[in-house]
Amino acid sequence: MIRPASPAPESAAVDAYQQAISLYKQGEYTESLKQLVSGLQVDVNYKPLYLLARDILGKMGGTEERRLFAIALSEFDQFQPFFDLGYHFIDTEHYPLAIVFLKKALELEPSNVDAAYELAFAYMARFQIEAALQVLDSIDYSGDFWAAYLYYQCKLWLKQPEGVAEFTTEAQTLLESQTANESIELAQYKINELKDSLARYQHIEFQTQTPIREWHFIQYGAAILQLAEEDTAEPAGGRYVALWGSLAETRRILEQFVQYLTQLQRLPQRVIAIPERESEIIGRALAQLLQVPFSTLEVMEDFSESLIVAMDSRSFNGIEPLIDIQPNQTVFAFYQSWLERSMIVPDVVGLLAQHYWSPWADGRLKLDEQQVVHKLPADERPIEVLVQELLKTPLDTSVDTSTFQQQLSFYLNHQQWLKGGVKGGLKRSPFTVESPVPGSYFGY
Repeated sequence: MIRPASPAPESAAVDAYQQAISLYKQGEYTESLKQLVSGLQVDVNYKPLYLLARDILGKMGGTEERRLFAIALSEFDQFQPFFDLGYHFIDTEHYPLAIVFLKKALELEPSNVDAAYELAFAYMARFQIEAALQVLDSIDYSGDFWAAYLYYQCKLWLKQPEGVAEFTTEAQTLLESQTANESIELAQYKINELKDSLARYQHIEFQTQTPIREWHFIQYGAAILQLAEEDTAEPAGGRYVALWGSLAETRRILEQFVQYLTQLQRLPQRVIAIPERESEIIGRALAQLLQVPFSTLEVMEDFSESLIVAMDSRSFNGIEPLIDIQPNQTVFAFYQSWLERSMIVPDVVGLLAQHYWSPWADGRLKLDEQQVVHKLPADERPIEVLVQELLKTPLDTSVDTSTFQQQLSFYLNHQQWLKGGVKGGLKRSPFTVESPVPGSYFGY
């Protein structure tokens, strides 16, 4: 039960608190929690919000969160409860709340390296790279490998590469002197990633208003075929927020991908799709366009000379052999969610979107003759019927192809630094939501 509290009139969180109380009483617990988060962001010291948080989370089954809020309320001047809250919300990927509590923890212990590292990480996950660097600059990171690593990653992402090469060289020497274990191997892997990112950064020029192409290449050594134009209602730095795909667009992206494989001399001998309906549609269509055999993935084996296909890059999660790049092997996903982590970054993605609905997905939209929008159920016709319909869809000749030609030219000029290239590395990186490219999105 909520215990009555007398809001302190001087707190900027009063309005958010009162709205949260009202929504809570109506049983709107999720919306109430959103208002509570808004209140904490303007005044983390407003104690009535912690009482309300316990009650909301109790209704929502958040036993661990309820416990953490209760401890923080009872030990309000202590570092550990707020660090624990922040770390918990890092773990659950609720970065705005993580930022709130880690800032409070760092105020209580300004020299704490762990709190600074986690706070910087949370800022990076919400594209606030300057804020992350400022946090790391406020502490002595020199004796902590991971804090130093994050510091130099931020420097590179802010186009301040001075010192990055020296750090990677010194760190590599230090790590080579250590006894090998999983922690050392991970650190060595991350140093190699940073070295590769620096090399790619040093060999490009930023030429577009949608720099996600360049930064995706710098971070991952990977390619994107279609960017969201910045003069549209998609203010996400070349990524899409929500996109309902059409047959014409899907066909165009597949044709572009075939051009990419041809120009970069990466034509496969076979196409293998993840055993999932939409992945199989894309895979079968590509196999016919490339005129090579098709199969679905069953047991990982020697997949050199192969194109591995999925609709959604998260479908590759758990297929660990795909981390290692085999000769003339390309991994392609039609789309990558840019706000969710995944095990690998495909070598090529059609597009980046927070939410994407294929032309066959449940919930796709259709505009009728009266300009009324309808949500449609999943298209459950046989896969081969859908594949042929896709391949027979005429290409839209009114679409300006110059942007894609610029994309293709960029990757041709830098193909040796793409993953699998002579300077690109032979391991695929995991996809992380941290990026130097800001963008609008739904949710927290």
